[in-house]
Amino acid sequence: MSQKKSPAVPEKSIQRIGFKNFVLPLLGHSANQARTHASGLSFLSGNTQLQNIDFLSIERIEVISGYFWTQFKISSRPRQSTVLVGFNADEVRAFASNVEDWWKYNLRRLLDERCDELISVYCWLETSASMNSYIAASEASNFLSKANDALLGFPKSMPSGVMTDEEENRLSCIRTFTASASEFRDRVNYKFMKEELKHQISFFDNIEANPLTSEQRTAVATDENATLVLAAAGSGKTSVIVSKTAYLVETKKRPPDEILLLSFGRDAADEMAERVATRTGHDVMATTFHALGLTIIGQSEDRKPALAAHADDDKKLLSLIRGTLKTLIDGNEKFEITIRQWFSEHFAPYRNEFDFKNLAEYYRYVRDYEFRTLQGEKVKSFEECEIANFLYMNGVAYEYEPDYEHDTSSSERRVYTPDFLLTEKGIYLEHFGVGREVGHEGQEQLVTAPYIDRDQYIQDMRWKIALHEQHQTKLLQTFSYEKAEGCLTKNLHQKLLQAEVEINPIPSEKFFTKLVELGKIDPFTKLIATFLHHFKANKLERYQCESRTGSGISQDRNSAFLDIFMPVYESYQTSLGTRIDFEDMIVRAINHVETDRFKSPYRHILVDEFQDVSSGRGKLLKALLGQFSHSRLFAVGDDWQSIYRFAGSDLSIMRNFGREFGRSFDGQAGIQATVDLGRTFRCPDKIAEPATRFILKNDKQIRKRVSAVSKTQTPAVKIVFTDYNDTTEVLREALKTIHGYDDDTTQDVKLLGRYNHLKPEGLNELNEEFQNLDLGYMSIHRAKGLESDHVVVLGMNAGRWGFPSEIVDDPVLNMVLPEGE
Repeated sequence: MSQKKSPAVPEKSIQRIGFKNFVLPLLGHSANQARTHASGLSFLSGNTQLQNIDFLSIERIEVISGYFWTQFKISSRPRQSTVLVGFNADEVRAFASNVEDWWKYNLRRLLDERCDELISVYCWLETSASMNSYIAASEASNFLSKANDALLGFPKSMPSGVMTDEEENRLSCIRTFTASASEFRDRVNYKFMKEELKHQISFFDNIEANPLTSEQRTAVATDENATLVLAAAGSGKTSVIVSKTAYLVETKKRPPDEILLLSFGRDAADEMAERVATRTGHDVMATTFHALGLTIIGQSEDRKPALAAHADDDKKLLSLIRGTLKTLIDGNEKFEITIRQWFSEHFAPYRNEFDFKNLAEYYRYVRDYEFRTLQGEKVKSFEECEIANFLYMNGVAYEYEPDYEHDTSSSERRVYTPDFLLTEKGIYLEHFGVGREVGHEGQEQLVTAPYIDRDQYIQDMRWKIALHEQHQTKLLQTFSYEKAEGCLTKNLHQKLLQAEVEINPIPSEKFFTKLVELGKIDPFTKLIATFLHHFKANKLERYQCESRTGSGISQDRNSAFLDIFMPVYESYQTSLGTRIDFEDMIVRAINHVETDRFKSPYRHILVDEFQDVSSGRGKLLKALLGQFSHSRLFAVGDDWQSIYRFAGSDLSIMRNFGREFGRSFDGQAGIQATVDLGRTFRCPDKIAEPATRFILKNDKQIRKRVSAVSKTQTPAVKIVFTDYNDTTEVLREALKTIHGYDDDTTQDVKLLGRYNHLKPEGLNELNEEFQNLDLGYMSIHRAKGLESDHVVVLGMNAGRWGFPSEIVDDPVLNMVLPEGE
């Protein structure tokens, strides 16, 4: 349809005068004049303009006849209705006709202006509906935005005579899409997946040694911007990654140089690249995150920096940090005071006896941290350890729990052993585990933990005090409430001075040597090294750590650690010079990608073992993907196999996959595709089913089904109870049972333990005894991802060195680690 000529009369108006002009304003009808002009319609009261409506915002024009007058009604966007009353009917109709002419004229002009846009969107819809292609969220969002832009200015119902039938059909099709865009995308993608799985059946049957499962085929064909493949142990995740890469190349969806395979180990990356090359004849970039980071730095800075000597040598790193600590202690008085305070007051996370529900919980806490003083004694509480350390550091000789100098034993009471004896002055020190609170009548009273018999404890406390008074032995007293109030050692210092006990702090050299002798410096050095890795990897500053220090005594401890860490970190950074460590590889690479100094060629990134992704690696992925509007991330992993939080892996990235990497479309954010591979080829149903039930007791795990391909009628899990003394014999009996399954062929048997010290001492003898069993010992962590005919898990006991491990990370790491699972 050709562009309609402009209406002959450029302007027209109607005006209400006379009696109605006086009465109607009282009824709320203030406008007494309406006027058309080239850009729209104006409503006035006298010479004052009340409202202006653009022609392209009009939705509907109505003339409504009544008993007393005729109404002129304009409906416009957004949700607005304007009514004029009190005019002559013929004048109103003539004016309405003029407005409609102008309205249609402007709509026709808009149709002509938008012709190319409307045709483009319409053609895309027609093509998408008919052709066999997957519409990712980013592409659908792009066209939804174009469709909405193309429709801008058109009313919901177009007036007659403006469009041709073809234009009307085109506009109607686009409106239908914008009203139900998600349904359109789902419909197209469902059709694509159904037809593609049939069309590529030969590829899926032959790309790997065994035909792909239906779940693996679905994962390969899915082409969402963010696709998460949940791959249970033994479900063929490497086959999926290799097949996906081959599929992209073979179907020409991506050229090989736009595909990037990422793994956490060099061997895994090489294996994937080799398998892709074998299957497709094409070379695809397969590398580790760190190697990629180094490549990005090299291309962005025109040189690859050298790797620091300690970067891949933990012993060298620990030696460097240990030497730094020694240097700072010797040369920085403020630092020495801080680190003395750490080993005196903050050597372990403090928990008050009142924090525990029962005595068993408290004893578990004491067992977990094994409070051992700087003098070497194993004491019964944190507070006793703090007191002992304070005495030692200040050169106050003491004896822990000596026999009282007067005989107090009887048939009802054992020998009295005070907590401490200050040997040079012959002064005793008792620490009483009591708190204090205000009673109902306002008086202060002593209280004990709820699982302690308060009356008995207070009675024993008074007996001890009276005993010293009776024998005229000097007694200093400290209390748990002093620790809770943050003044235990401060008050003890004052009490020692009042008792004329000489305070003579030990020299720094002796202090450091003592820490080394007691084996305390190495664990602390490891703690600093771990903190350092995460601090750098997450690009943190001190203030960000301080925001997670907590409150109270916990905050004091965390702040004290930061006071030690920051000088060590600054010294460490200086020691790097022009070299880099592994954290720098990721952090500097992220910066180069985010600032576009590195132009990524990779539009499709596939990541193996995605559950192990750290915050830094996640940021690098986002930066790379962010350089292209329609990039793809294909992530394969299993949150059930996540074991590397201590090394920085952040499981929340996988749990919130859509929020982290998904796109937005049709009012929905974080769109992702999730494919559950479901089937495991590694173990029979009698192992897979109980393992699944056990894992899903944790409602934080991503729920998925694990169906074992192998079925068995006999039990596949056996639990054997043992005690410490007959472990070897029980293991021998277990191996006899395994030997009996098949004594004609050699069977691979892995003995697994949480720690290396659980390796059986007579392993060589057992190999000689059971020659058809290939026995080998591995730690649980080293065995991850491997397969075996039979597995024997050793040492599944409770306790600090048990399995599962009850050794907890030092809480200071919570300032840099991801949130716990």
